[in-house]
Amino acid sequence: MKETNWGSTTNPDQHDTQNFRYLVHAINPASRVHMNTLAAQEQIRSEITKSLEGDQSINLSQSPEGLSGRIALSMSLIDQNHTGTWGQAGLIVGVPSANLLMGSNHDIGAHLYNRNLLIRQAQNMSVPAPEDILRQTGRGSYNEIIAYGSAGTSRLELAGFFAKTTETKDFLDEDLAQLFKGHAERLRLPFVTITEPNPYKKEYIREHNEGGPYDKGGITVYFEGRVYYLFVLDKFWVRDQRDFSFFPSPDEVVSVLGYLRDKGFSQKKVDELAQLYHQADDKRKIPSVIRENGFGIVAEEGYGKDAIRTAVYSNDVIIERLEDRQRKLRRIFTNPLTPVQLRDPQYIDPEEFMSMAQDAFNTVPEDDAEDFRKWYESVLQRLLEGPKVSSKFSEPRGIHLSLLESPNFPKISWERILKLKPSRKE
Repeated sequence: MKETNWGSTTNPDQHDTQNFRYLVHAINPASRVHMNTLAAQEQIRSEITKSLEGDQSINLSQSPEGLSGRIALSMSLIDQNHTGTWGQAGLIVGVPSANLLMGSNHDIGAHLYNRNLLIRQAQNMSVPAPEDILRQTGRGSYNEIIAYGSAGTSRLELAGFFAKTTETKDFLDEDLAQLFKGHAERLRLPFVTITEPNPYKKEYIREHNEGGPYDKGGITVYFEGRVYYLFVLDKFWVRDQRDFSFFPSPDEVVSVLGYLRDKGFSQKKVDELAQLYHQADDKRKIPSVIRENGFGIVAEEGYGKDAIRTAVYSNDVIIERLEDRQRKLRRIFTNPLTPVQLRDPQYIDPEEFMSMAQDAFNTVPEDDAEDFRKWYESVLQRLLEGPKVSSKFSEPRGIHLSLLESPNFPKISWERILKLKPSRKE
């Protein structure tokens, strides 16, 4: 990296885990759709934005070497004691002093899509010294530095790539880390890992009973490196440091409730949360009807990263691990233009579908009952005609339509489903 770069940053080619300082542009997959939409809108409104000032729609996940072609770039200054960033992996950038526009120890909310707006915004902001920015950046939060992609002949420099890991050396975002590791190999640039302290290791308990619309007696608990939401927003879920969310197992909840009891919570409160948890667990396992381009039936089983979600739609059946689904969503948000098959069609046994329909019918509004019946019959017929794809969860078994009349085939009539449904008058 050039000596003229701002921030007294170190060279990632000589990465020292105990003594480093980088300006990084982190990628946050959850924000990519929104950011790309804004960029596209700005390009449509003003062609000058692209032709004279830079192209803010350049996708740095796909083409990181194009960073100097952007109008401006948002970054964070980090070191071994201040590792907060907007995302879990990204670019290490060399920033010439001539390109520097503004900086702060917190998120600026910069207008990155228009140079004139950026200039006006920067008129009321100074650029603190790098040491001051780091000192004033709260632990666990991030600062923001804004620089032009190009300022005359001065251009931002791609110096390398980084990815964050847990204290046990697992990538916080495996797919994003592998993406930038591949770019590093392709461009022959350094790739460094940065350990992120686990924020959930500290002791934290919050009762949600302040009277707000969502404060209904739930509790948020940091416990053994995870955050547990117990009846928060009427739901139970656990999130790990990688930001994956799952339904917690009974053993986990027992441990968390025991921890709360040790911290002074009454047995009555612990028993109440335990009862609500078991109700929520039972409810998610019962197939329910959803509306997604017509009807669908969904149900979950299992716990944690190995939990399985089964969903039957009009044209396909999806059976997948919930962690796999969340990882697919991240890949889509990281590279919106790269095809990612979110739905991997599977096969479900017709008998299992009939059983799901029985349970799900109780969740159908009365006005939709007839439409749901028609949907059910059409999907059942498609399943009986035979699977189009195999499944790693169940062996495909084609069933010819003529077997509908076979007394040995375990079919269920619509009339039987109707008998299982409680009377509307009760």
